[in-house]
Amino acid sequence: MRALDRGCALLGRALDLFLAIGGGGLCLVVLINVIARYVFNLSLAWVNEIGEFVFLWLTFLGGARALQLGAHLSITEMVDAAGPGLRRILGWVADAAAAGVLVTLLIYGWSLSAQMMQQTLSVTYIPMGLAYAAMPVGSVFGLIFIAQRLLCGPVRERAA
Repeated sequence: MRALDRGCALLGRALDLFLAIGGGGLCLVVLINVIARYVFNLSLAWVNEIGEFVFLWLTFLGGARALQLGAHLSITEMVDAAGPGLRRILGWVADAAAAGVLVTLLIYGWSLSAQMMQQTLSVTYIPMGLAYAAMPVGSVFGLIFIAQRLLCGPVRERAA
């Protein structure tokens, strides 16, 4: 279990780095396009394609990282009112539901990515399947983080 914890911690740091660089890079290229459009009256067509591509990856990888950190939006009134035993069961139910959604996204995303691999973006010629691959990759990471929580316990319980 220690190896799983270490591996997930390393994966979390790698995701943080990607999210920071990707988010900063996305802001930079959009700013460059705004300047090019309004100062030089020139539109950079590749910015829209790259922006959408990076935003897809940021969304799905950021969702996996939020799942790892327990940072997704949740309504906890019922869970907070429950005793420790029921709280643990409700946590398992929530994790099972999230895992079900992630497995669905993994299967659908894999299929969609494979189908779209022959279609390319019109300016950068990047295969659309690579953009859609963010869905199954993010889902796999999310499933790994759920497995870590189920096998090793929530982060707050391990830290205590």
